[in-house]
Amino acid sequence: MNYKEKYFKYKKKYINLKDQLAGTNNSRHNLIQELVKLYPSCKFDNGLSTSYDDHKITYGEMDYDGLNSLIKYLNINFTSFIDIGSGRGKICFYILKYPEIQKSFGIEIVKERHEDALELKNKLSHFNETKNVQFINDDFLNVNLQDFQNSKPLIWFSNLCFTEKITNDIYNKIINEMPTETIICSSKIPTINSNKLSKIGETQIKMSWNSTSNVYCYKIN
Repeated sequence: MNYKEKYFKYKKKYINLKDQLAGTNNSRHNLIQELVKLYPSCKFDNGLSTSYDDHKITYGEMDYDGLNSLIKYLNINFTSFIDIGSGRGKICFYILKYPEIQKSFGIEIVKERHEDALELKNKLSHFNETKNVQFINDDFLNVNLQDFQNSKPLIWFSNLCFTEKITNDIYNKIINEMPTETIICSSKIPTINSNKLSKIGETQIKMSWNSTSNVYCYKIN
């Protein structure tokens, strides 16, 4: 194969790869557009069939613009996302707007909210990217996090209604089970002492309950 033939061979490979990436980005763009149409604003609870006496389950959601602001503020590339208290799942899908995200994982203890998230996934299932979104109906403290060992995770949870103990238990689990460089963002600060945890900043983003809600950001060392 001469130089000219090699040139056109590699040029064709480059064009094919570029077209594939463009197709993926277009698909994600269309997914986000449909998501926002299906779920334009926060959907609050309409009665729950089960009592959760040991948990504070007051409901609220991060706004789409809020997530955009948080990602921009952090200015870090992530390959996975975990939403603790993922509710009806909208943020777990919206994070797919960012093409570097390979896996999105939502954990929700309230059965009705979890079922709504599964229904939303079913409505969006014609988009191939939704296979990368998983939901689990359980207490986060029971969840095995081993699947995230080889990724760069961003973890989000709103703990405004959580007790200090639950907040600290969640942080301790993350520190003990997640890889270094994991980023954790929450609405209240933990009160634990750990040389494995460093605060990297704080910002204000838009939530369903407040347009300027505090978010505190940490990194596992």
